[in-house]
Amino acid sequence: MAGGAEYLDVGHVVQFYGHEDELADRVAGYLLEALRGEGVAVVIATSTFAFSSDAPAAARHFAADAVRRLGAAELAADAALVVTELAANAVLHAHTGFTVDLAAGAGVLRISVRDASPLPPGAGLPAVPLHGLGAVDALASRWGVEPLGHSGKSVWVELSR
Repeated sequence: MAGGAEYLDVGHVVQFYGHEDELADRVAGYLLEALRGEGVAVVIATSTFAFSSDAPAAARHFAADAVRRLGAAELAADAALVVTELAANAVLHAHTGFTVDLAAGAGVLRISVRDASPLPPGAGLPAVPLHGLGAVDALASRWGVEPLGHSGKSVWVELSR
């Protein structure tokens, strides 16, 4: 994983046991507390969005709601902006649907947006000031891109709490 952090996706556990939102929130809360004590960042929310001009707005609402449910309301606006920019890039430049993952660690919220467009060899993603990734760069404590081979790429951003 980027930066040597360890991330665990508990979404399937919560989905399996959490047939009701309240139960899912309780199970997620127990897992988050237990794993944070071990220094593990936990994927607390994940959602996949189809290729659509409406998808970035839907992803923004998903992220803001999930971050508030996490108890990190102070990061909701920043997370919403980051997700909107990354989702818009997936739609406009990658021309694919995308998946948003939100992970919580000790003092950090990690946002990851995966799309199905591979990163060309040797290519990077430029952060132009006052545009898309430039805004993300200004908000992030760290960010980067992980090539996923033929499966696409993942752009991740860490926001400090």
